[in-house]
Amino acid sequence: MFVVYNPEGSTLASMAQQIPQRQVEPSTRINPVENTLLNALDVSQGESHSQPKSSALNAYKKQQYQERKVVVTVAEIMQSPVHTIEQSFSITQAYYQMRDLGIEHLPVVNEHQQLIGVVTCEHLMRSIIVDDKDDVVTAQDFKVFDVMTPQIVAAAPETEIRYIAQAMVVSNLDAIVITQPDETILGIITQGDLIKRLSQEPPIELYV
Repeated sequence: MFVVYNPEGSTLASMAQQIPQRQVEPSTRINPVENTLLNALDVSQGESHSQPKSSALNAYKKQQYQERKVVVTVAEIMQSPVHTIEQSFSITQAYYQMRDLGIEHLPVVNEHQQLIGVVTCEHLMRSIIVDDKDDVVTAQDFKVFDVMTPQIVAAAPETEIRYIAQAMVVSNLDAIVITQPDETILGIITQGDLIKRLSQEPPIELYV
């Protein structure tokens, strides 16, 4: 279950495909796969399926009986506790908070501590100039609310990471906030967290 937050309220989306689409640049698929091992699974109608002749089919049947691994949930790899910032803070304050914490995403809350958006380092650097010591030299007179993404996607801690990855692709996201049913913020997961999990303990079984 995903929740889409924005300044006007929140809406539910049971699947990643139901998350509102974001406008992204069109992409072109390259190197199409024309011939796959599935061709080897073609068994003529007159032959018995009990005596498979294809090595690909034998490998497939063997795979069916292999022990499946536990599916990884977002609670296992999310960053927690998560730091937030109020919408009324300046972009300079947001920048220093990110720099000092070594992070690149901050969920944005209103005066009632309700989640209303997310601000990233990329958002800030469009309006801030820093020196070689990472100190702010000049910054436009913007508040966090002025530069944040006003609509974000949140998910429950028990969500499988394959759905998190799917939601990131569908909505062009690089971070998803993790919340409890009462909308309490529990943590945050980024694309980097997913890549780190896959690289540290391969192979990982994403499907049951």
